[in-house]
This record gives sequence, structure tokens and C-alpha cells, in this order.
Amino acid sequence: MAVATSFFLSVHSEVYVWPFIMIITAYFIAKNRGNYFSHGILTGLLNSIWIDIFHVIFFTSFMALNADMADKWHWPLAGHIRLNLVIVGLCIGLISGIVLGILAWLIGLVVNKKQAATTTE
Repeated sequence: MAVATSFFLSVHSEVYVWPFIMIITAYFIAKNRGNYFSHGILTGLLNSIWIDIFHVIFFTSFMALNADMADKWHWPLAGHIRLNLVIVGLCIGLISGIVLGILAWLIGLVVNKKQAATTTE
């Protein structure tokens, strides 16, 4: 998504892509048994870190595609849009990680129930 939002997909359109990414990622977390919730949070945070790095590196193309962000958003640190991108990105990463952890936990309940039923037969 970092590549997409930097070069051809606006941040307003990515809302339609993230649910699919979240469900697929949650499935893979749930399939590999473990601490679903903590793995979801860590995956969300790590994902936001690399997306933030990519957005900062390709800042000019990212802002050219998302020019309304600089004008319409009320940034906490006025004049430091790159720093704001990182701060907001990490917050979004934490929130999406919590959602991903909950999804992975729910999918894990279904996947593990199916695996347990298959092994007992």
C-alpha cells in the first residue's frame, strides 16, 4: 500500500482496499497458531513503520497525489508535515493492529475449531 498511495492511489481510495488486506493477513496470523492479538498489533505497527518510511522518502509524489491533506487536515505540528505523517501513521498502525489482532483472534477461533475437528476424525 505504501507504493500504491505514493504513486497511483489516493489515501481516500485506500479505504476500500484495506479490509481485504486485513482479512487475508488475519487469516495467515490465525493459521499459524500463537498469540493472535499481540501478533496483530505488532504486524499493524511494523506495517505502519515501513509505510511511513516510504511516504517520507517519496514525500513529493505522495503529496502530489494527496494534495488536499496539507490543506484540509489540522496537523498537530504545523509546518512539519513529514513528522505529522509519521505520528499519524503510527497511531493508525496501532489502531489497525488492534483491529487486526481482534480479527486474527476471531478467525483463529474458526480455523482452530476446524483443525481440531479434522484431527479427531
